[in-house]
Amino acid sequence: MFDASLVDNSILVAVQDLKFLPGVGLIAIIDSQKGDYRNLAIAYMLARDIALNAKTMELDTDVLKIIVNRLIKDARDMALVKTLITANIDNMKQILAQIEKSILLAEFNQRYLIKFLAEGTLTKEDMLAFYAGEEIKERFRLVEREIGDLCS
Repeated sequence: MFDASLVDNSILVAVQDLKFLPGVGLIAIIDSQKGDYRNLAIAYMLARDIALNAKTMELDTDVLKIIVNRLIKDARDMALVKTLITANIDNMKQILAQIEKSILLAEFNQRYLIKFLAEGTLTKEDMLAFYAGEEIKERFRLVEREIGDLCS
């Protein structure tokens, strides 16, 4: 196991995230500064499976290397999917917030338009309230909190 912030760049290039080398074993790169120990967990899982299923027979290390490296690649792909899903959730929250904000603004503007059309003018207080939009800001803060709590 090597920490990404401390390991030599040549090892990072050769190993990338996780690699199996016959005669050496599994090499995992972690990032302790970001709290990213996924590669270590994958290496442990693979090493455990190999140890539990090992028999006293001659193994073709080249075949084992191919299988383990494929498992590592697939595990990395699964971790990437999780990252993409998390990013999508964040994007969807932002889209939902923008839609809610637009709805609140449309309702707010409609109220003042109706008042203007009914009376032919707006008072100075109405114009100040319309321009400042404080009512909308307060309502939007509540909506933002609700959206933030959706996937927490």
